[in-house]
Amino acid sequence: MARLLRYILLAACGALLGLPGWAGASPQVHYTVAAIVTGYTGCTRFARPAGLAYDPYRNEIDVADTGHGQIAIYSASGAPRGHFVHVVLDPATHKQRPGEPKGLLPRKNGDLLVTDNVCNYIDVLDFQGRSVRQVYPADLLGLPRDKVQPRCLAVDGDGFIYVSLTGSVHAILVLTTSLELACTIGSTKPANDATQEITGLWVDHAGTIYATYAQGQCVRELDTDGHTITGFGIHDVGPMNFSLPAGVITDPHDNLWVIDTLRHCVNIYQPTPNGAPTFLDALGGFGDTAGLFLYPSAIATDGATRVFVLESTGARLQILDVVEPTTTP
Repeated sequence: MARLLRYILLAACGALLGLPGWAGASPQVHYTVAAIVTGYTGCTRFARPAGLAYDPYRNEIDVADTGHGQIAIYSASGAPRGHFVHVVLDPATHKQRPGEPKGLLPRKNGDLLVTDNVCNYIDVLDFQGRSVRQVYPADLLGLPRDKVQPRCLAVDGDGFIYVSLTGSVHAILVLTTSLELACTIGSTKPANDATQEITGLWVDHAGTIYATYAQGQCVRELDTDGHTITGFGIHDVGPMNFSLPAGVITDPHDNLWVIDTLRHCVNIYQPTPNGAPTFLDALGGFGDTAGLFLYPSAIATDGATRVFVLESTGARLQILDVVEPTTTP
């Protein structure tokens, strides 16, 4: 209860302080809201959407509409292109049921990798949304299937796939393009360490691994052994801190964009050669109008000037065009 109250207090402070132009500073990142997407099929609005990915091979946006158990596909400008129910195998009953999709990763061959809150495997879907293969991380590690669940997905420039795990193991798996185990990052021994629970995962163009964490140090740059190279942020007030970091990307200038769900904002940081990065700006703030956020849950980018922000409670996708990216504060 004490921890919950602390999160609520920090979130309240963050909602007031974590706004664009923190503490009266001039905005460093300028953007426009190019489009807002609230659902599909006319009157069907998103319900607790939690997953988001940009597909560079087809110039599309994939959205995990978690509350409806569906995956929706849009053009990069927000035009709907289709949607389908994500059907999973219930680990308890071994029967098919609608899932709760969370992590998404489109592949060059047209497949879509999906992690789901309900199941303990990575689902491989073909271009028609049909499950053609299930990859169980527990099997790759020689552990019982009920002990490990895949959560976040990322990919590097060589096509290697990074999968964060939750449950009794909090390591990151690196899979080959054929979805075989290449290596592990971090300990694969069962451990109850909440400070290793990953909420967001990203690999930049140089192969640098970034992760956000619900507890402990909030944003970390990791080496291939799982050790923290650099990191910053704790659960406290201030532009370098967070209430609930839940996703991270980098832009073409190598700036870090980190969403904070409870502060309803996206913080942007410029890396420095040594130590913590420099705070540039905070986008958003509590609200339901364009450019504001209600509990952002995921973030993605096209790798150029477009950033996509998904809102869980706001139940919408905002497409942002960064018109004047800035590299110095």
